[in-house]
Amino acid sequence: MIVYDRATAVYVAGVLVVRLSGQVTEGRGEGQPAQRTVTTLPGQLPTECLASGLRGDHGGVELDIQP
Repeated sequence: MIVYDRATAVYVAGVLVVRLSGQVTEGRGEGQPAQRTVTTLPGQLPTECLASGLRGDHGGVELDIQP
């Protein structure tokens, strides 16, 4: 289990990057710092939201646990 106690979010040109920082509280890696980064990319051009709204996006997730 990981407990996150800090978060930052940056939104630029339709790309959202959220970074969560915390610590592993139980299980493998217990006591180690952890950082999760979530990046979302728009599924269409940002200007399309003016007429029909944004219908979705896609992206990736990365989890780093320090040794």
